[in-house]
Amino acid sequence: MLGRGNGYFVTKGRDGVQILLYNYQHYSSLYASGELFDMTFTNRYTPFLNGKIKKFTIPLTGLTDGPWTVTETIVNRESGSSFDNWVAFGALPLKTEREIDYLKSISLPKILKRQITVADHMFPITAELAPHEVRLVELTPGPA
Repeated sequence: MLGRGNGYFVTKGRDGVQILLYNYQHYSSLYASGELFDMTFTNRYTPFLNGKIKKFTIPLTGLTDGPWTVTETIVNRESGSSFDNWVAFGALPLKTEREIDYLKSISLPKILKRQITVADHMFPITAELAPHEVRLVELTPGPA
């Protein structure tokens, strides 16, 4: 473990550096007291009234200068959420193997990959996470 803070953990292994980012949103105090607002079986986000984007800037130091590959794996309402995809699909029971396979195929995390160049043994990782988003950022030395 290299570091941790509000919404992140940073670790280092043989293959590079890993950063887990998350934008936890706490439910409202009214929801905690039993008020369900307009929440339904398919609309589960109403208890999180003030969802905000969370911005991160994490300066990584002690890195080897040169090329690095950054791979981000993202799970949020648009990517990787089988619940949100099921609601968009019609929110009806899945009755066939084809429907189940389709939902699985559209509910994969988003993966982004890019090349960076580290200079002065430092590189800042920046990200903006939507409410409830989780993101794994993996940095590996060398070109992609």
